Amino acid sequence: MAKRDYYEVLGVNKDAGEDEIKKAYRKLAMKYHPDRNPDNPKAEEHFKEAKEAYEILTDAKTYHTGHTKGTSPAFAVKSSPADRATLSRALFQMLVESATHSVLISTPYFLPDKAFREAFVRTANRGVKIAVIVPGAHTDQRWVRLASRRMWGDLLRAGVRIVEYGGGMTHVKALIVDDLWSVIGTTNVDNRSFEHNDEVNVAVRDETVAARITSDLANDVSRSREVTLSGWEGRPLWEKLIGTVAWILERQQ
Repeated sequence: MAKRDYYEVLGVNKDAGEDEIKKAYRKLAMKYHPDRNPDNPKAEEHFKEAKEAYEILTDAKTYHTGHTKGTSPAFAVKSSPADRATLSRALFQMLVESATHSVLISTPYFLPDKAFREAFVRTANRGVKIAVIVPGAHTDQRWVRLASRRMWGDLLRAGVRIVEYGGGMTHVKALIVDDLWSVIGTTNVDNRSFEHNDEVNVAVRDETVAARITSDLANDVSRSREVTLSGWEGRPLWEKLIGTVAWILERQQ
């Protein structure tokens, strides 16, 4: 029996408290107790259902009172192909486009589609400082890195700062906006995460949390190499050719 069915058995709302559940059970137990209904063959069945529902809903593993942990406002956001949810994409792009002074991103796979790249450019053109931390040569997905680097031209021209982490492979997935909003979780900045994978993130609106994560990411930046527009334009011919192929292959995934 699904959990919601137990609430229906007792005739209470799914957000009912423990006292309300107990009260509803006592009422049904008195009504359907076999000793009070010897001539009703259905009474014992109803009584057992009510008792089972009561025991499940008041069990310590099922029913528990929520406890506050800290004071930071936060909420969870998921994306799943099963229910066609793209809330993570909406959250990321909304925060980027609503930024007033800063955007800091760390992601192992940076493959924003055209619409998202245009959002980065619009935001940067408003004077917002945007920095993106991605893996360098130690990436675990060389094809993805080549496909990603192919797309950086317009971003770099708009003033987006891109740095490649040199301390090893980084799998940090974080978005910090205006030193206030922090999003951490499993989502990469690519369509595979936004539209095809099961992902979950926590968004926190707290300057202290943002400052702590920003401090950690600053350490990563100090171990990174910044990609300049001239350096990007002067990358080897083989990389330009392979980057195009990698981008096509990546889009087929």
